Amino acid sequence: MVPNDFNNTDIIGGSGGGISRHGVYGGRPGGFVILSGENVTIGQGIIMAEGHSPFNRTANAGSGSGGSISIIASNSMSGAGGLLSVKGGDTFNAYDGGAGGGGRVYLSAATTDDLSLLTVHTHGGYYVPMGNSTDYSPCITGGAGTYLLTITGSSGYSTLTVSNGHIPT
Repeated sequence: MVPNDFNNTDIIGGSGGGISRHGVYGGRPGGFVILSGENVTIGQGIIMAEGHSPFNRTANAGSGSGGSISIIASNSMSGAGGLLSVKGGDTFNAYDGGAGGGGRVYLSAATTDDLSLLTVHTHGGYYVPMGNSTDYSPCITGGAGTYLLTITGSSGYSTLTVSNGHIPT
């Protein structure tokens, strides 16, 4: 990897969840993952840079947002399944703690083979009621994240997907 291959925005992690009115810290942010090579195969493993929920689920603190995953192949990229996830942290409280927003996935290669088996999660965190909390107004789920696939070869194109996993926000 040559340092000039990346813009500063390619390596930004998520943000931490907000502190509660009681002084309890929110969830940790998702970090960042950078992988590069000449020919990259994304296997059936899992790469995550997810935001976290607050440690104290009843503290009314916010959840962390998803981080970023950047995978760059100077030649070709192929996929055999696998999961890339930058989802935001879930919230368990309907008062003032909110779910974290989704993060960013960036894939770039000169050419790609079939990436259709690759699963990419960029959605925000969910509202997950605890106990009898369904009596309260539900929190809004975290906002959508992004997935950018860029082909740099002769057919050169980019596809941007903004998805919140079929959840209204």
